[in-house]
Amino acid sequence: MRIINSIILHHTGTDALFADNINVIKSWHLQKGWRDVGYHFHIGRKLAIGRPINLAGAHCRGRNHYSVGIALHGLEHFTEFQFKELAKLLNMLFVIFDLDKSNVHLHKEVANNPTECPNFTLEQALQYL
Repeated sequence: MRIINSIILHHTGTDALFADNINVIKSWHLQKGWRDVGYHFHIGRKLAIGRPINLAGAHCRGRNHYSVGIALHGLEHFTEFQFKELAKLLNMLFVIFDLDKSNVHLHKEVANNPTECPNFTLEQALQYL
């Protein structure tokens, strides 16, 4: 198993319902020339598993090897359900990798290039922990 020291949160960049699907995101990432979907998990109307967690993601250049990438579906609209599912997932990852909320980061705070991703705050993301 990989050594994981951080969890990086993202948004998908669209509120379109057709894109609330891990396979749609995977097709976008494959079109970019990536070998798989970049995120390990996607949370929209349901929680979906993306790239296998034992493989490095493609979600935050320079940090993929030691992180788990989680994307919430949306750009401007995120639901209570998404944040509650995120809390459940984070609690599970905290146990598996011996982490806590200090290991959770927003993409825009750790990215090597400027980004507005995600369009929610860390406080919003962690409100149900």
